[in-house]
Amino acid sequence: MQRSEALGSGRGFRGAAHAGLDRLRDRLDSIDPRYRLALLAIAVLAVPFVLQNAYLVRLAGTIGIYIMLAIGLNVVVGYAGLLDLGYVAFYAVGAYMYAFLASPQYGLHLPFLLVLPIGALIAALFGMLLGYPVLRLRGDYLAIVTMGFGEIIRILLVNLAPVTGGPNGIRLIDPANIFGLNLSQAVDLGALRVDSVVNYYYLTMLFAAGCLLAVSRLNDSKIGRAWQAIRDDEIAAQCMGVHKSNLKLLAFATGAFLAGVAGVIFASWQQFVSPETFTIGELITIFCMIVLGGAGRLRGVVVGAIVLVVLPEFLREYSIYRMVIYGAVLVLIMRYRPQGLLGRGARWSAKKRQVTPASSISKITSSTKIEGPPGCTPDDVPMLEVDNLSKAFGGLQAVQGLTFTVRQGEIVSIIGPNGAGKTTVFNLISGLYRPSAGSIKYLGRPIVGVPPHKLAEMGIVRTFQNLRLFADMTVLENVMVGLHCMLKAGLLSIVLKTASFRRDEEMARAKAVALLGALGHSLIDRRDDIVLTLTYADRRRVEICRALACGPRLLLLDEPVAGMTSAEAQEMTSQIRLLRDAGYTVLLIEHHMNVVMGISDRIIVLDQGAIISEGTPEMVQNDERVIEAYLGRRRSWGKAAN
Repeated sequence: MQRSEALGSGRGFRGAAHAGLDRLRDRLDSIDPRYRLALLAIAVLAVPFVLQNAYLVRLAGTIGIYIMLAIGLNVVVGYAGLLDLGYVAFYAVGAYMYAFLASPQYGLHLPFLLVLPIGALIAALFGMLLGYPVLRLRGDYLAIVTMGFGEIIRILLVNLAPVTGGPNGIRLIDPANIFGLNLSQAVDLGALRVDSVVNYYYLTMLFAAGCLLAVSRLNDSKIGRAWQAIRDDEIAAQCMGVHKSNLKLLAFATGAFLAGVAGVIFASWQQFVSPETFTIGELITIFCMIVLGGAGRLRGVVVGAIVLVVLPEFLREYSIYRMVIYGAVLVLIMRYRPQGLLGRGARWSAKKRQVTPASSISKITSSTKIEGPPGCTPDDVPMLEVDNLSKAFGGLQAVQGLTFTVRQGEIVSIIGPNGAGKTTVFNLISGLYRPSAGSIKYLGRPIVGVPPHKLAEMGIVRTFQNLRLFADMTVLENVMVGLHCMLKAGLLSIVLKTASFRRDEEMARAKAVALLGALGHSLIDRRDDIVLTLTYADRRRVEICRALACGPRLLLLDEPVAGMTSAEAQEMTSQIRLLRDAGYTVLLIEHHMNVVMGISDRIIVLDQGAIISEGTPEMVQNDERVIEAYLGRRRSWGKAAN
């Protein structure tokens, strides 16, 4: 009894701790962003005057450096989901570039504001050089390769002594000089004297704020949504038009750029660099900041940087036990708060975020209808032509000799027993598999070998047999991923938040909400909820909305009513009919025979990877080969359907 009470009290304490942290996050969310920003700016400006201690102000400035580093790594790890263990190498590249270009060693004394973008861009170039060959790797393999890259850079810095100074590093680096103001010298402002430590504190905080602002804007754009989509499900992201390779490369380059900025500032402040600073231990510290605050959460990363810079200083008097306590704190957080201090848990639901104004919602919900596909095509050109299509996996022939045509405006269903090869056909058409033989033409154009994201741009979009939604994103964000190809704002436009970018985002939100309204107004009310909080049927609807957002001409629906009740299946059937009436061409896989017989213009029946019957529903349901494939013996279709 005592043991169970103890366990219960432990769970109560953990629950209270979780609730307290969640309430803190919600209260931060409830504050008007303008007031939040103003309070934060006042606090940052006041730190040197409150502390009045050069060592503590320097420590606060170090927090700014680590915030930049943690934000950069968070882009790669937290947003794009890429385990980069060579990240600290980009920090080293930025620092050494400043040392090369602003020190007596090479006789160059280029100004800080010129070297800063040069160092950051060269670090970004190194990020792309690392990212390009490892784009196909994930998990442990990616970690090993990137760790090797980081160690190669560090060893080069040690061994190339004539260039890098070797283990002794490079000394006498120029301090930052901005518009004639030397930050290493004190500045007299009448009665106020600002020393060099305070100068650099403000410099680091200014650039940390700039990095935060830039990354937050990226996160709330098509680029941020694409990164998160890749992290959650690469295959689904590609089929929504996301160019996986380019976005991964951009994540590597962005993270490296921010690390390069931090490296340049660090070198100008320390006026000395050596390989000892850029070790695996430094990388682990930055990783811990992300884990502590919550991967993918900007505020969490800031909190993680503050805690892990300040905490060791508080534990310094316990020098013997300092690292033990430090490690124990991290282990406890990982055990009891794996999403981080300010991360959101699995049951979190974003309430009242109102990314689309209520007035816009009311206009949309009052007149929502399914719009037709974009563009027009000649009526005499088939939408899809499949000729002698085959696919083998080793000795298993999954699809063999398929030949069929789908005309524009048709609903064609592919049915067959489990293992008949239906989903393999979808994977071949959508570019996920390459056929062993045969050809596929879309609107008269051969598409074998075209990658999935290009097919999505061309108008071939699919859903999946097993739901492949982006689990950590809201309903609206999931649908907006489907609009990725339609949004044209570039990286610079997003960071600067130009008028064209704002118009793009407003259009995307309005279109996403309209699609949600067209497939059920209840989804609009939950547009800002995490998608996993929806019912299974609503998640199916969200997946179809996401596919429609891509602007498809040919829509591949893989078991759209699976797991639904009879009433839900009937409603979905009506919505698929509306899609056909709006001008979409639908290729459907479904086991629910009432749905198939009720909406199909033609039916293709597969068995063991080959077509055994094709025709109208009436023709197929009386075909003895179909009945035998489903039941193993002759029987009327009506009884078989039961």
